[in-house]
Amino acid sequence: MRTSKFCLHPAGDTPSSCRLFDAIVSHCVPVVVSDKIELPYEDEIDYSRYSLFFSDKEAVHPGFLVEKLQKLPKEKWLEMLVLLIIVRVITWRVYVVGRCRYVGLSGCDSWKL
Repeated sequence: MRTSKFCLHPAGDTPSSCRLFDAIVSHCVPVVVSDKIELPYEDEIDYSRYSLFFSDKEAVHPGFLVEKLQKLPKEKWLEMLVLLIIVRVITWRVYVVGRCRYVGLSGCDSWKL
């Protein structure tokens, strides 16, 4: 996953999963295949800036996803990659500082981005 440019994120048994977070942590552009996916904080975060979305109907056509991914301009992919790195740093800091506070460590707020 760490060496991949794109990470497939198909619909699963539940409306959301940890695959999206795994892709972000791996600096891998998520390729979301679902008609009904619930993303964390989707009202506040514009996932389309660093993820690609396809319907179930589109994804079942042989070669469709591969063709779309191959045609994505390198500049667009690099832009998405930079945003993924930023999102990863922010996500990591929120998680670590939140966990730090939860276990009662001092100095949690002194950690800078």
